[in-house]
Amino acid sequence: METIALEWRGGTGFELQETPPARTLGARHLMLLALGKCSASTALALMGRMRLHITRLRLEVSGRLSDDAWRETAVFLSFHQVFRIECTEREETGRIARAVELALSRYCGMSLMLEMIAPLSYELYVNREALVPEEAGA
Repeated sequence: METIALEWRGGTGFELQETPPARTLGARHLMLLALGKCSASTALALMGRMRLHITRLRLEVSGRLSDDAWRETAVFLSFHQVFRIECTEREETGRIARAVELALSRYCGMSLMLEMIAPLSYELYVNREALVPEEAGA
C-alpha cells in the first residue's frame, strides 16, 4: 500500500504531510500526489463557485499494489481517497459532498484517467462527521 497526505494551505497551496520529502518520492507516490492535487484543487474550485466557507481540507490518497514487495513490476489494483473538510456553516455539508462527487466523477482529469486503470473510491468527513458518497446528491 502506498499513501500520501496533503494539507490545504489556502489558495492553491498544498503541503505534503507524513510522507518522504518531495525530492525522494518515487513514481508511484508521484501518481498519488497528482491524483490528490487534482482532486483537492478541483473540489476547492467547485466549492469556491458554490460560495462555501471551507476552513480546512486534508486529503489522504492511497493505492493498493499488486505486490507489497518494492518490486518495479507492482501495479496499482485500486485507489482510495479520504477527504477531511472543515467548514463554518453546518448547512453546507450537502453541497460540499456534491462538490467532491462532481470533482471526482466529472472534472478531475487524473481521477477520470486513473479510474480506467483501477477502481477509485473515496470517503468524506465534514466537520469530523462521516458522509457516505451516496449523500453527495443530497
